[in-house]
Amino acid sequence: MKVMRRIPVTALEPGLVLAKTIFGDRGEVLLAKGATLTQGSIRALRRRGFRAVYVRDGLADDIEPIDVVSEHVRAIAVKRMHDLFAMVQHAARTSAEKGKQDLLLPAKWEKLWERLYRDIENIIDDVMEAETLDGLVTLKSHDNYTFTHSIDVAIGAIGLGKVIGLDRWDLHQLALSSLLHDIGKIYVQQEILNKPGPLTVDEWEIIKKHPEWGYETIRKMPIEEIFPKHVALQHHERQDGSGYPRGLKGSNKIARSLWERFSPDRILLVTEIIQVADVYCALSSDRPHRPAYPPDQAVAQMREMAGPHLNRELVTLFLRLVPTFPVGITVRVREGKWRGYRGVVSKVSPLAPDRPVVRILVDPQGEFVSPFEIDLQKEKEIQIASVFDLTTPLPDEE
Repeated sequence: MKVMRRIPVTALEPGLVLAKTIFGDRGEVLLAKGATLTQGSIRALRRRGFRAVYVRDGLADDIEPIDVVSEHVRAIAVKRMHDLFAMVQHAARTSAEKGKQDLLLPAKWEKLWERLYRDIENIIDDVMEAETLDGLVTLKSHDNYTFTHSIDVAIGAIGLGKVIGLDRWDLHQLALSSLLHDIGKIYVQQEILNKPGPLTVDEWEIIKKHPEWGYETIRKMPIEEIFPKHVALQHHERQDGSGYPRGLKGSNKIARSLWERFSPDRILLVTEIIQVADVYCALSSDRPHRPAYPPDQAVAQMREMAGPHLNRELVTLFLRLVPTFPVGITVRVREGKWRGYRGVVSKVSPLAPDRPVVRILVDPQGEFVSPFEIDLQKEKEIQIASVFDLTTPLPDEE
């Protein structure tokens, strides 16, 4: 007996049923939610570089991961981002071949840009209605990582911007800057971006150039907004000044003096907001060189990075939005009355995102039990941790 869960593609078996739709790099549906997996579809997922999927096959199927933004809105935005990056990449190549300084964008650029604006409005609408950012990070393949990651970052940044009281215009600028922050990667070879092992010194030096490449690219784009190019340039700076490319610093605060706002040595607030969402989404996503961090470990990493790397006040607010244990994740009770039991998070309260309701399904011996729920807001002594699945024993349980 099994439950809906996130499992590695390498562990998939024919007959399992998808719990969440799988999208391609153009936002097209590769496998729809509810599809039964076959050997062929499993091989296709591996070829495309997917590391994990959500499946369901019986118990607790009523527990479903939450989407902050609807699948329809997200799919359209992914396609738009794919088309935008492809258009800019082609224009950059054509301009270089002709020795032109400006980007030679086609006439259809304006229509694509207008549509992207509408996509942003739809994303903002969905985020404004969400109480938490449960389900923020989506499944990604190697091919669509940059596009889907940028959309995840935009959603996270909008959510954080909403909390600190930014108005609609500011949220729009925040979203647009999020979508374009990694555009400099169009100049980086896919072999480097998708490398499964450690980068060489030379490869790392190429990667470190993408903020400057992004700045120069956006500067040449026919857009009025001023924030996107600066965010592209600054998004790898750090609070302690150890980032790149310019070694800018932050104050670890949201409020800032007039001097701090206009100082050329300081990171912009819009960049700091996007950095927080960017790092969380990167930690929570499968990458060629490592699997995604479990949600509770991603949160722990964020807390460690707050201060030297990320704006501490913004991280504190962001972690109130992001559940430590999202709906649908498999967890084990590590302390308290039900120690050793396992289950699935069934509900998260916006008031206590780190103390969810857990539906217990398996006893310490790995045997399925009659399901029951425990509310961690009420049972204060119980502590949980995320686990791979319901039945695989951990070293301290063997």
